[in-house]
Amino acid sequence: MKILLGIFLIFSFINLLNREEDLNLFFLVIAITIVPIIIYLSYKYLYVYGLDFVGVQVDDSLRGTKTFKNSLATSLALIAPFLLAGFFSNKRRVIYFFGISALLFFMYYVNSRSATIILLVEILFFFFLSRSEKLKRNLRFILLFFIGAIVISGISLSDWIMKNNAFSDSGLPEYFQVDNESLFETHRGFLLIESINGYLDSSLVGNGIATFRIRPTNLDSRTDTHNDYTLLLYEQGTLGFLLYLFLIMWRLSVNSKLLKQHSNRFLEASSCSLAGLLVSLLFVNLIQTLIFWTIIALSYVFSSIYKNKR
Repeated sequence: MKILLGIFLIFSFINLLNREEDLNLFFLVIAITIVPIIIYLSYKYLYVYGLDFVGVQVDDSLRGTKTFKNSLATSLALIAPFLLAGFFSNKRRVIYFFGISALLFFMYYVNSRSATIILLVEILFFFFLSRSEKLKRNLRFILLFFIGAIVISGISLSDWIMKNNAFSDSGLPEYFQVDNESLFETHRGFLLIESINGYLDSSLVGNGIATFRIRPTNLDSRTDTHNDYTLLLYEQGTLGFLLYLFLIMWRLSVNSKLLKQHSNRFLEASSCSLAGLLVSLLFVNLIQTLIFWTIIALSYVFSSIYKNKR
């Protein structure tokens, strides 16, 4: 059902956003909307709850938790290229500036490894893809500043990857905080092995939609794989996996052809976001969410608008 709604969303976007002005307004509204949301979450977590991180679940009885934070962090990371494009191609730069600032502030305090990796991939993709020399100069400065900050601060990448010491999830219950010797000993590692074994046991054809949560070894957990690629393999087999992969790669290919004809920052941002989407599926389950189909729908909108323009 959610997949059908996603397909319906694609057609809705094509009909609603059929001019460049519509796209500009759409991304401007996003930039405006995320600012008060992030301010509210920051106020609750940093001031009211007195924590050193920002989460997404507002429940005064829990006094803050990092549970479910990756969904919002990933969504913001995937729309970040459009905010950056708006800043470099729109007259209302102040609004985009505040939107980008709020997004980066949230990324810092939410401590999401996957969202950070997605952002870096998108920035690199933007750097090599964009025709704007001004944008490239600014991205070069951002990358050099980021690398320099890591080197000077002496941050341990090992601690960051394993979420040990300063990077631990202090907002999670104690039974989730375990110093792991390797990634495969984590909960995510367990789910990864479970999904691959289930895929192989299904003779590569899959076990059926929504079967991962009810597998015999699920141990009464409602957790999915935290990796849409392995979830697709487990539930929909090789064919389902290849179909979804083809969908994203096809949209990237269409965007690439359009970029040869048009120098447009938002069109470049769409390609960067699709590249980020490919990476994000390694860390979270997005295929049945609104953000996945929104990124796909926007690529259709761009092709619909620009395919007949010369």
